[in-house]
Amino acid sequence: MRYSRTTNFDKQLRKLPPIVTDQFVKQSELLLQDKRHPSLHFKKLQGENDVYSIRLANRYRALFILTPNNYVFFSIGHRKNIYR
Repeated sequence: MRYSRTTNFDKQLRKLPPIVTDQFVKQSELLLQDKRHPSLHFKKLQGENDVYSIRLANRYRALFILTPNNYVFFSIGHRKNIYR
């Protein structure tokens, strides 16, 4: 497995505090090793096909689509805004 990021995701990531950016790097590497690791809080979004989230820096989430060989990150942000 590997992961990729959309252009929009990269724009959102650049606007976030450095601690969140660092946490994304750490959590995305952990996701590649073991998606069931407890610190990821890996969850499938209700009502969405193949859309998942992982937790970053307590109040931030990264959303991605799961394909057979790839995690495609498409959105990142504060949990109160990310699910809209």
